[in-house]
Amino acid sequence: MKDGSGFDLLEIVPDVHFKLIFTTASDEFAVKAFKFSAVDYLLKPIDPDELMDAVSRVEGQDKPTQRIDLLKENFVKAKRIALNTLEKIHIVNVEEILRCESNINYTMFYFTDGTKLLVTKTLKEFDNLLSGHNFIRVHQSHLINTNFIKEFLKSAGEIVMKDGTRVPVSTRKKQVLMDMISNF
Repeated sequence: MKDGSGFDLLEIVPDVHFKLIFTTASDEFAVKAFKFSAVDYLLKPIDPDELMDAVSRVEGQDKPTQRIDLLKENFVKAKRIALNTLEKIHIVNVEEILRCESNINYTMFYFTDGTKLLVTKTLKEFDNLLSGHNFIRVHQSHLINTNFIKEFLKSAGEIVMKDGTRVPVSTRKKQVLMDMISNF
């Protein structure tokens, strides 16, 4: 839209008495979608099967609380996210992200295949987005995928990832991390 976004349009609608499915090329709007009780949230390019599933959900629901619960569930189960770089938007599988590291106002993503990608958003934004996908912020500058923890060096205060990378753990996060590891 040239003069704003779909959210701007929804802000002027007094009461939303219809069912919503959001479609966008950016995952950054998912939290706003919760506010408007969307039934589903689809990232572009749109998968036809996911669209058919979303429309089926719209037809089968009538209670607003069901819509909110379903949106939360779908967002946590999302398998891909869009990562904006200076050159393009990359669509990546969440389970292929090994870790993220803050780089001032950018975030460096490290992937399981050894590649990396510098993204034009802060680590804080990704901390919020990935928290439901087995990611934990272990340090001011580091967010890790707990599926790829190899070991925790207590005396050094570092996590060793499956690729051999050593990631520092802040004193504040040490106990939270140890509690989480003990529940594996």
